[in-house]
Order: sequence, then C-alpha cells, then structure tokens
Amino acid sequence: MHVDYFKCGIIKVKIFRFAQYKHLIDKESDAQLPLLKSVVKNRLGHNIRRIDRFTQLALIGASDCKGNLDLPKKTGVIMASDFASLSNASSVLSSMFQYASSPSPYDFIHTVSNAASYYLALEFKLTSHNLFISQQHATLQSCLSLAEIDINCFNLNAVLIGQVNEVGMPFSAHRERAGMNASHILSESSSWFLLANSLGSEKSVADVLLNIEGTDVQALNVQIKDELNQMKKTINIMARLDGAFCDCLRSYLVESAEVYKFEMNEQKSSSEVLFDFLQSGEFDVLVIAERVNQYKWNVLIVSIM
Repeated sequence: MHVDYFKCGIIKVKIFRFAQYKHLIDKESDAQLPLLKSVVKNRLGHNIRRIDRFTQLALIGASDCKGNLDLPKKTGVIMASDFASLSNASSVLSSMFQYASSPSPYDFIHTVSNAASYYLALEFKLTSHNLFISQQHATLQSCLSLAEIDINCFNLNAVLIGQVNEVGMPFSAHRERAGMNASHILSESSSWFLLANSLGSEKSVADVLLNIEGTDVQALNVQIKDELNQMKKTINIMARLDGAFCDCLRSYLVESAEVYKFEMNEQKSSSEVLFDFLQSGEFDVLVIAERVNQYKWNVLIVSIM
C-alpha cells in the first residue's frame, strides 16, 4: 500500500479524552513502592495475574482515559516511556549477572517493553496498530506525530497514546539514572490521551495545532509566532521552553498574552505538562519548546479555543 507521508498532517488531530494516574513517593525511608494490584482491580473490575508494575501503571492510566467509552474498532495504541520497565529489567539482570541464574519466564517476557501495550490492547479488545517508543526527550511529541500518521494516512478512527514512567529501586540508583538531585521528590505517572479527527457525538477538548521538529531556533520561533498571531489578540498562554528559546520568545509571549505562565521543570514530562494544561481550565494555549537532541528541537502548540 502506497502512503504519501508528505500529505499527512494537513488535518489537525483533536484530543477527546485525557487522564493521568500519578503518585509521589514522599516516604523514601520505607524503601518500597506503593502496591498497585488493588488499584488495577478497581479500574478493570478483575485481577490480571503475573503482570509487572510497568503494565499495572499503563492499565490504570489508560482505563481512566477510556472511561465508559466504547473505543472504535480501528483504534491504535502508541505507548512511550523514558526507561520502560525498570523493576523488571533490574530483576532479570540481577538473576543473570549477580546470582548466575536464569530469570523467571514472566520477568523475561516483560523486558519486551510493548508487552504492556499488548495487555492494554487485549483488555480493551483493540486489534489495530500497537507501537512502543523508548525515548527520553520530546516523548509525547513523537507519540503525537505517529498518531497523526495513523489517523490521517492509515485511516484509523482513533489512537490512544500514553507515557508511563516507573520508578526503579533502589531510589538512589533511579535518581542517578534520571539525573535528579537528592531534593527532588520522585513520582510515578501514567498519562494518556485519546486522539481522533472526529469521534461520533463525543466532543473534543483541544486541538493539536503544531508539532514540528527543526534545527533552526529562529525559524521555529517564527512558526510559533505565526501560529499564535492567527488567534485572537488576547490569549492566555502556558509555556514550557527550552533555554534556547527563552531570550527571543519570552518577551513576545509576555507582550501578546493577558495571562502568561512560564514553566521550566525538566523533571516533569511533556505528557504531565499537557495534562496539567488541559485540566487547569485557566489557559487557552500551551506552547512547549523542547530539545530532542544536541542539534534538534521540537515545538508543540495545543489549543483549547
């Protein structure tokens, strides 16, 4: 089947539902993570045996996003994570290298990151595209780009995208891995969004107006300004900007917005920032300018107007 990817993205995808399950680990002295088995049972109405913590987090967040909605038959799943299943990977590696024994089959199979999205598709009876992304920067944005292709090029009715971040043990090792200082409070999160062009009688909550990558900061700034200039004169903006964008864009945002909130919390994922924006009801537009790698940035603009 021939697909013209250059024609994808003409139709701007919409966000119809969103949800987040998140808990702070504020008692590290306990040296353990909160159990999730009962939370999974509460969401799904039944237990699922022999799944790892990462899968539990995914099922909780995704089920909250789906709610009582019957998802269309052609609904895809795109799931992402910074480090995937940390506890499971640690268990397998410890068995092999520390104790010179074979890992359990269940632990081993869950080292395949998309095992979690398999359980999700099985639970929701989904049979369309099912992808997993392992990426530390602009993770949400990569999910959105692939979802846009699935919807506009492969004619999927909807795509459920989610970012799941699990905390691994011990806590000190997780901080080192994630580049966190000792004062930062650890947290686990499972953030999910349901995307489509239309979804029957369901009303959309936001539009993804712009999701692009580039190496030229000035050119990306121009595109941000052009997109914002097409809106009404006074808009309430929430922005999360990489340092390269601060000097030349911050003053413009201050001048153009009635309410302007600037956030530079690199420990919070873009999915969490998007969830906070959609839930707040205070802002009209979200602007995220995030570094993808040493040479490239991503710009995401979402509007609830």
